[in-house]
Amino acid sequence: MVKQKQSNKNRSLVHAFLFIGLFAAISYCYFSSLRSHRFQIDEWSFIRKSYYLDLYLNRNFSDPRWYSRDDPAQPKVGAYIYGIMLRLAGMRDIEKSLHETGFTRTTQEGKRWWDDLLYRRIKVPRSELVSRPACFFRRSTFTQTQSDFPQELLPHLKIIWMGRRTSLLFTLGAVILLFCFARVMKSFLLGFLSALLVALNPLMFSSGSLAMTDSMQQFFFNINLLLTWFFLKAVGKQNSKRALALSLFLGVNAALSLGVKVSGVLILPFQTLIFLSLFMLQKKRNKPRGILLRSGGLLIASFLTVFVALHPYLYRDTARHFLAIFTNRLEISERDQRLLPIWAVQTRQKAIEFILGRNLLPQGTYTNFPIGKVPIDGLLFLAGLWFVRKKAIYEFSRRKMLSSELILLLWAAVAIGGLILYLQNDWPRYYLPAEVAITLFQAYAIAELSRQAFEIISHKGVR
Repeated sequence: MVKQKQSNKNRSLVHAFLFIGLFAAISYCYFSSLRSHRFQIDEWSFIRKSYYLDLYLNRNFSDPRWYSRDDPAQPKVGAYIYGIMLRLAGMRDIEKSLHETGFTRTTQEGKRWWDDLLYRRIKVPRSELVSRPACFFRRSTFTQTQSDFPQELLPHLKIIWMGRRTSLLFTLGAVILLFCFARVMKSFLLGFLSALLVALNPLMFSSGSLAMTDSMQQFFFNINLLLTWFFLKAVGKQNSKRALALSLFLGVNAALSLGVKVSGVLILPFQTLIFLSLFMLQKKRNKPRGILLRSGGLLIASFLTVFVALHPYLYRDTARHFLAIFTNRLEISERDQRLLPIWAVQTRQKAIEFILGRNLLPQGTYTNFPIGKVPIDGLLFLAGLWFVRKKAIYEFSRRKMLSSELILLLWAAVAIGGLILYLQNDWPRYYLPAEVAITLFQAYAIAELSRQAFEIISHKGVR
């Protein structure tokens, strides 16, 4: 018994050192590549709107920009986060400071500083919108240093780079959370593989390094997976206090997820599926169903309370404005289709083709295994789907439990299904939640096949 405990302790130490080493390498690679990503105008836009934090903290809810100007229906939590960043950097009046530095100013001719960056003096190479980490694969095609930029642009670029560092904190946090979820789902190996594959994925590397809100959304999505696992454990043990506390956190997390990006609403249909599955298991047991009813009510109440509180746009005509958050997003997507038809996705069949081609087929832009013409990504995804589905069905039908595998199945169905329904423009960042889910299946397949191979080898060795 003592030897077994010592062996487990030693194994835990080895696992800790391995993950710390991996995380240190990932962090170094991401931060050292921070300036190598192609500038996108949305980075300027998100940071520009950080003045909303000042309006919110000063309780200036009568400002017309909350209701009728400057994208009032756009969620504001991302702007608040970048506002906190600028305040920590010493900007007490964000809007004034950004104007004084020239970040939000235009010239008398109507030109903006980033016009130079994108179109004139700095010749940005026609690099891909996404690229694999240069630390592990190849040099980036865009590796300009500070000395390569005109000096008058540096104050603006430093603000962009500050925003990218903020975004990277959420990206690295998302990697840690994904490791934790995969670890409790199966094993350290699954956690390690999931973190490694996601960190090396070109979509995570590129979208997670820009000063936008995609990394924040993935961070809250991964928190949701982990909190859901803890919630299922609490319900299984009929621990009502713990279940209620976790449902409160789930509701707050859902509000923050929707608060950074409209597609954060995917958490709500996912939680609906989780609660319906729990009700199916507990249909003849009154106490667990009572816990579920109270937990579901608290989740909805905390979500609405926090989300409305963070968005003064909803203080007036709440129901209509809440709906407008989603209809406005669809209108913007349709407008972008007209303005940029080359990116437009006109049919759901085309959306499915893009998702398969980008994520699962050989030479896909976002694949994890771009090797030759063999569809390694697709094969591993199907193998992982088989293993995960088999375990989830066994736990649900035989043991009357919702397993972590079922959490993954339901989340993947929502993330991929939501992308199929929503994809209006073929822009990389839209694929990130679906790609992370796909990567989890692939890591699961590798971990399970490795386990089975080890058992076969060990069995032959014993014989």
